[in-house]
Amino acid sequence: MPHEAGLTWLHISDIHFRQESQWRDNPARRSLLDFLRTQLTSERLPKPDLIFCTGDIAFGESTKAALAQQYGYANNFFDALLQVCGSLPRDRLFVVPGNHDVNRSKVNKDAQSALGHKSKESHLHEGEINQRFESAGLEHQQALERLADYGLFIQERLAHQSNPERHVYAKVINVGGRKIGVGGFNSAWSCAGPEDDRQLWLAAQWQFNHVQQLLEPAQLRIGLIHHPIDWLNETERDVSTRRIAGNFHFWLHGHMHNDWVSPGSNCTTVAAGAVGAATTDEFGINLVSLDFANNTGKVHLLGYSARDNGWTSKPVAHHAPDGVWHLSIPNLPEFVASPDTSCAKLAETAPVVQSNGTEALSPLVHALPPARVKRLYGRENLIADLLEKSKSKNVLVLYGLRGNGKSELIDALLKQVSFAAGAQSLRISVYPEYGVNAFFRQLATSLGDTAEQPRLPQGSRDEMAAALQHKYPNAAPTNIWIDKAHLWINHSGWLNPELERLFHAVCIAFSGQLFWFFELRERPSKPG
Repeated sequence: MPHEAGLTWLHISDIHFRQESQWRDNPARRSLLDFLRTQLTSERLPKPDLIFCTGDIAFGESTKAALAQQYGYANNFFDALLQVCGSLPRDRLFVVPGNHDVNRSKVNKDAQSALGHKSKESHLHEGEINQRFESAGLEHQQALERLADYGLFIQERLAHQSNPERHVYAKVINVGGRKIGVGGFNSAWSCAGPEDDRQLWLAAQWQFNHVQQLLEPAQLRIGLIHHPIDWLNETERDVSTRRIAGNFHFWLHGHMHNDWVSPGSNCTTVAAGAVGAATTDEFGINLVSLDFANNTGKVHLLGYSARDNGWTSKPVAHHAPDGVWHLSIPNLPEFVASPDTSCAKLAETAPVVQSNGTEALSPLVHALPPARVKRLYGRENLIADLLEKSKSKNVLVLYGLRGNGKSELIDALLKQVSFAAGAQSLRISVYPEYGVNAFFRQLATSLGDTAEQPRLPQGSRDEMAAALQHKYPNAAPTNIWIDKAHLWINHSGWLNPELERLFHAVCIAFSGQLFWFFELRERPSKPG
């Protein structure tokens, strides 16, 4: 696939370099290099632009092979892999640490016990753990000692992603003229042993805030982590689930030795199997290719048979019978700099649907100047422009500092004949805990529902739309004003997939009947 048309990456995980199992593991690695060389040279598979390894590069400290030796093996393997994949430079390889990259002999058992105890009441200690990650004090440094060998390998071999204080990074790279963001998360810093499951600390707020800020210019964002999110403690799990959906288009992990694809409306999760495994079922890598022109993607699933000493496609019944899992991907936004608040200007940073609710359009977004005015002097041209654009677009997103006249502008627009004639108005003030059920209760009332607790339709977007159309056949034209919409959307799209599905279903069900005003205060929120 030509670079200008898309992006391709190779995703591997759980290589587990160690001396005592080389007799078993080396054939699989050599066979993988031979397989990729043949497939890529013959163009039966597309050549990757990037390589991702989601942890467990090493196997861990042992009496027969120190971690330093295991990373020596890894260095040679990565050199060969980059060469096979079209002589990619080292800065196109990104890795994250896994639990086997931890030197458990450097874990402070008393401190680890305290972390485990705090994970059982994670909501009480979340702020403390995130602050510890920020301050990088003595306790933090001692916890990170378990990754010292991994850190030395990164510093010497993959300096482009080096962050010795935390092993968390974010890079925006140019691939085929597009800005691709890669965020590397450290889920191994609190790892110690079998007790990790459901108890891990990530310092999720800190890591996601750090990565999101650095990846803001990216048009496509890919997150890398070793553990599945359900290995984190309860609070960290909740934060991470929300942030992934709002911050990333793709989320890659390993650890479970079970390759799988979980497509989502905002973010697709891709799990890799293992390169170093004990059984055939555990082996698995994937090659993901995206076609931006057609908004489609393919996940090529590949597995290994020790009996045959060969890699081949890995079919999945129902989803990928030929070993290729097909995806629909969202339209990638064109890169737009942060809005200039010195004057009103268009900035395409929020999602929108056409009046029929089925096709994405360039959103109608205005960043307003910070002047604290109550009257709209000099805004006649702006209002006229918005009225003209409203003929083809049914969503207006206003973004600007508090007190700069957003509400006054919406109020003035609602008094225009095109909005006021025969239409009712509904204003919803969003708060952090405002969910899909609360939204539907207010919306249903405006649609004519008289029930005290209107029931939210279930199912897919289209099923919900059909149910809404059937239940409310005489819905009146309505102008819906969403105040504090920065708690719902940011430059990546919707932060809550359920809200997004309901929004699209409503737009499909009541095509041409609804006009939306999203008012965002301050900067669009960082999801979470």
